[in-house]
Order: sequence, then C-alpha cells, then structure tokens
Amino acid sequence: MVSLRGSRVSQTKYDSEINKNMVDAFDKHIGVNIDVFLAEEGILTEAEAAAKKRIAAYRLQQGLKE
Repeated sequence: MVSLRGSRVSQTKYDSEINKNMVDAFDKHIGVNIDVFLAEEGILTEAEAAAKKRIAAYRLQQGLKE
C-alpha cells in the first residue's frame, strides 16, 4: 500500500489502488445472470421463495379487486 504521508501523488496512487480493488471485486460477476450470482452468494433458494410469495400475494390482491 502507498503511504498517505507526503505528496498529492501518494494520495492519488492510494485512491487508484482502492478503485482497482473495488473493480476487481465486482468484475467476477460481469456477464453473469442473476440466478448464477444468487447461487454463488448462497441465497438463490431464499430469493426464489421470496419471489414466489410476492407473486402469490400480488395475484391474490388482484383477485380480490375483481
């Protein structure tokens, strides 16, 4: 890591390192569909269950309006 003491150049190098690390963390998911991302995060099953509950609630609400 670059020292924060000293010149403005040191701060710029430090900022560049932080930005590169942030980009690297997100690069692994570029081009991945949402199902793959959720599976990698270990939350695919929970997300699908929540989506099904929201769909059921929406359909019930729409049915009660008629």
